[in-house]
Amino acid sequence: MSNEHLTDAEIEAGLALGEATTAGPWEVQKGSDGYEVISQVDIGMTIIAHTLGETDTQEVANLRFIAPAREGWPRALREVQRLQAENQELREK
Repeated sequence: MSNEHLTDAEIEAGLALGEATTAGPWEVQKGSDGYEVISQVDIGMTIIAHTLGETDTQEVANLRFIAPAREGWPRALREVQRLQAENQELREK
């Protein structure tokens, strides 16, 4: 992983990835045969990801990371855009 700043293209690509997914918010719930990440925005429920059978803590931790990332990742990228613009503005003063 690079220590360089995110480029505009990288930020836009990340935002586009989020926009292409099922609407959020997503949440983790225990299903009949494992854990699931679901969206209940539209009528009914959409299963985004799931584990089968008995799950280990790593699998559940992965789902607990994925669910809030649906809204958190785009929000973080927009904050990066805002801070980059603010930084540029301050440099120009």
